Amino acid sequence: MRILLLTIILSFGLSGHAQLLIAHQPIEQEPSYFISFDNDTIYGEVEYGKKLFGGLLNKIIFTDDQGNIFKLRANESNGFSINGQHYRSKVIDDFYYFLRPAVSGSPALYYLEHNYVKRESLPNQMIRMHGSYGRVIKSYVEMNGRMHKVYRKRFRKQAIGLFSAYPAVADRIFEGELDFYDLEEIITYCNLINDGVVISEFSK
Repeated sequence: MRILLLTIILSFGLSGHAQLLIAHQPIEQEPSYFISFDNDTIYGEVEYGKKLFGGLLNKIIFTDDQGNIFKLRANESNGFSINGQHYRSKVIDDFYYFLRPAVSGSPALYYLEHNYVKRESLPNQMIRMHGSYGRVIKSYVEMNGRMHKVYRKRFRKQAIGLFSAYPAVADRIFEGELDFYDLEEIITYCNLINDGVVISEFSK
């Protein structure tokens, strides 16, 4: 019964603010690194978030090629990469966090993640349901130099103001053709419009 309850909780997010539970598939091993404030790429081993109920992603442990270990917060680095997943340091409400870019451009889409779960930490039922790299994430749209948190339950109302500069996109959201789960597509559309592509050329 406790396992079933925990599975249900995870399915809907760890809190009222958590919006998605995604499963990252294992990625072919790639070199890990962190990016300094001078945008130097320093290769080594990156570790972060190994607990089910943990804080947001705002710090990592970095081990360089000489075995030196550093604890780095998001305000001490421009970002990092681990096994092909890239993260950038961004400011949200005056605090720095590592966010995973989903769509680049202006506007851009980022995901703010809670700590991930290792496979051996989960009961078998949850492993089958979410895999070994489940993360609860929040969605943020970076527009005009600001980070805007996007909410699933009030997305249509929020989108009216957020995408007012893109009436063709806003109309499709208002008509129900695009919704919260189409955020990556929506941000891509906005950038295509910025490049002079007509929205009527797109198909759902």
